[in-house]
Amino acid sequence: MNPDSDDMSLEDLIIKILDKDLGHFRRDCPYDITDRVFLIYERKYFKKYSAMCKAAGRGKVNSYIAWRCKSYWKLKNTGRRSKQPESSLIRSYSLLYDI
Repeated sequence: MNPDSDDMSLEDLIIKILDKDLGHFRRDCPYDITDRVFLIYERKYFKKYSAMCKAAGRGKVNSYIAWRCKSYWKLKNTGRRSKQPESSLIRSYSLLYDI
């Protein structure tokens, strides 16, 4: 299956990124994991991301991706935000930590 194809759901793609691309962080999750997921979308899956944003709206897509990152690895919010993401797909993100 082509990872950037239309038949891969948003859910499947987030899980693929977290498990395969960023799985090495699972035991020691960095605070900027959300930004790292968006960087992978930007670099590897931009076509798919753009299509999802066109269909559902950028705000909804970004909120879902951020929420799914947090819930999939059962992370907690530090209560702080970064307003300097590396990814150009987002303007800010919550800093998360592993419980």
